[in-house]
Parts: sequence; structure tokens; C-alpha cells
Amino acid sequence: MTKAERLAAKIQQSKDTIEKERKALAESEAALREENRQATDKRRYQVGALADEAGLLAWSNAEIATLFARVVTLRAQSADLLATLLAEPVPPAKARENGVAETPSRVSAAH
Repeated sequence: MTKAERLAAKIQQSKDTIEKERKALAESEAALREENRQATDKRRYQVGALADEAGLLAWSNAEIATLFARVVTLRAQSADLLATLLAEPVPPAKARENGVAETPSRVSAAH
């Protein structure tokens, strides 16, 4: 085997190694994306269950979107106020066994 042939073989071996590593990296990245998707889906389900327990599913999508927009604004503008609100205990008469406060009935039934 000539020196040129040995170099060509070495180059091909390096290319093969790079391709195997690229495939392994792509598989790992895909697995990580799937793991993150599953974690996000689980969290979405948990938040949705909390919203359901709090009676928010009776609200229209527009009302819920407005509520979340206000909470985001509140959080961005005054983290201290939000922390204070979240730290206030729920009155015992309003708390359920699972720790979620009973929601007051709404005045308007329009959705």
C-alpha cells in the first residue's frame, strides 16, 4: 500500500468515525427533545388539573387568557406583591382537602 493509499484510508476512516458520532449526537439530541416534550406535557397536565380543581375550566378561553396575561404582568411588575399574595394563607372555610381554594361563583354567566 502506498503512502497516498494509507492517507486516503485514514481519511475515510476519520469520515466514517465522524459520521457515526454525528448519528449518535443526533439520536441523543432527539432523545433529549422527547424527554423535554414529555416533561412539558406532564407539567401542562398538572397545571390544567390545578385550573380544573380551582373551577377555571368553567371560564371561557378569553377569560382564562386575560387572567394569565394579568398574572404575567403582575409577576413582571411586582414580584414582591405576587410573593406576598401567594404567601397569604387561604382561609380555612375556603380551603378544600387538596389545598386548592374554592373559587367564588361568578356574577356573569356569559362566556
